[in-house]
This record gives sequence, C-alpha cells and structure tokens, in this order.
Amino acid sequence: WAVAAGLFVTAVALAIPFRSQIPYHWDSAEFAIAITQYDVRLSQPHAPGYFLYIMLGRLVNFVVGDPHASLVWISVFAGGGLAAVLYLLGTALFDRRTGVIAGLLAMTSPLVWFHSCVALTYVLDGFLVCVVALVCWRAMRRGGTWGDAVLIGALLALLGGIRQQSVPALMPVVLYTFWRFNRQRLAKLTIAATTALALGLAWFVPMVAMSGGLATYLRIVRLHSAFNAPAT
Repeated sequence: WAVAAGLFVTAVALAIPFRSQIPYHWDSAEFAIAITQYDVRLSQPHAPGYFLYIMLGRLVNFVVGDPHASLVWISVFAGGGLAAVLYLLGTALFDRRTGVIAGLLAMTSPLVWFHSCVALTYVLDGFLVCVVALVCWRAMRRGGTWGDAVLIGALLALLGGIRQQSVPALMPVVLYTFWRFNRQRLAKLTIAATTALALGLAWFVPMVAMSGGLATYLRIVRLHSAFNAPAT
C-alpha cells in the first residue's frame, strides 16, 4: 500500500503542472457545459449520458468553482489512481516486480499522462475498469463470497454511470470470475446482476428524466449510434 500511495502521489504531481486550461476537445466542452445544464437532448453531454461523471464534476465544482477545471482535476487524481491500482493488480496477478513495472509504465505513459490533464472520461474509466479487474481476481482467488458478488455488482453500476460503454466489454471478465467461484455460482451472479440493476436505475432514472423521458432518450441514443457507426 505504501508503494501504491507513492505511485499515486507522484503521478498526480506529474500531471498538475500540465492541466489544460481550456476544453481540449468538443466532448470536453460538452462535459463542462453539462455541469451547469445537463440535457442529453442538447448534447450536454452527448449520448449515452455519462451521468455520474457529470454529477461528480458538479460535486468538485462546489470546491473549484470552474466546471472545466473541475473535470480536469478529476482526471488528475484518476490518473494517479490508475498508476496505483495497476501496481496492485500487477502484484496480485504475478508479483511485486511486475506490479512496480506496471505502475511505472502507467505513471510515465504519454497517453495516460495526457488524459490525466484533460477533461475527458477515459482515465477515470481506465481506473475503474482496473479496479473491477482487481476485485474480480481477488474474489476468484478466495472462492467468491456473497459480499464479493454485491461489491462487483455495485462497481459495475458505478462504472456504467461514468461510461456506459465499458460495462459490456467487462462481461467476459465478470462471467469468468463467477464461473470460477467455488459454489452457488448462479445465485451469486444473480445477486451481482440485481445489485448492478438496482444501483444502475438510481442514476439511469434521473438521467432519463433530465433528458426528456425514456422515448426521447432512446431516440437520441439511436441517432448518436447511427452517426458514429461509419467511423467505427
């Protein structure tokens, strides 16, 4: 934990002098505007909504007093958290030497460094994805408890509120984790899914309400998907 803390503090210190002062990207501007007026109909932000990311930005904005700077500060600390959790994940999966290498690579990676300095979701998303992977690995190693199932479900709901697209990509990891549990696999998977659904609705319902209702929200998502499909 001392090494993880050291990586976190160092990575944060490396990012602070290079924080972007203006929105780097169209998405950054949408996110910043959404802090004061959230409405997916106006692309504030664009679909699928990133609701908890914006709400976290609002909380930070109470202290910082600048919507864009608030989101940048989230990235700064998430980048430090990513370096720390990659050390913990590498150590858990292999050994401490691997963990140190993983943490140092994250701390000095130009890509991670850059995203730690701009108002975008990617570095926070990366941090949470790695936290889910670490929790799944530790749960699998100890045979899987009911508490593990609840925690994994809660983390998936949190991740979905930050960046919805990442949850489907994690499904193979989650399913493999529960398959490797010692007993009552299906029941524990059901508990995790129920937890994720219940907590997910806690942010999904207000997000949809603030965006004109479910029918309007789904139409916006379809239009956004159709617009981006040719590029992807």
